[in-house]
Amino acid sequence: MGYLTKYKLTVKRHKGKSFNMPAIQKELRKINQEEVLYAIWPESQKWYNWKTDMVRLSTLHPNAHFILNGEGEESDDLWKAHFVAGKHAMYRPTLKWPRYLEVDLL
Repeated sequence: MGYLTKYKLTVKRHKGKSFNMPAIQKELRKINQEEVLYAIWPESQKWYNWKTDMVRLSTLHPNAHFILNGEGEESDDLWKAHFVAGKHAMYRPTLKWPRYLEVDLL
């Protein structure tokens, strides 16, 4: 079994610099044929080393800004990670309830 996550990978230019998308795709295939090849599609996947793999990929392609979105099996497992030149930042959404107003009562 294992934990499944839906991944979506977006690649943008970092500070307007160009990057080689075919080379990036080739590196993605080298990381792990079974895991990463399909991790950029919306089907759920097991990709336990995604952070290490993406840091390595961003180190190899410093002109690219990689954005990896993840949606896990649990309802609160949503995150977005940014990778640039071997560095990364991860964010989780916050839920904020609207303020109660008596006029909203039906």
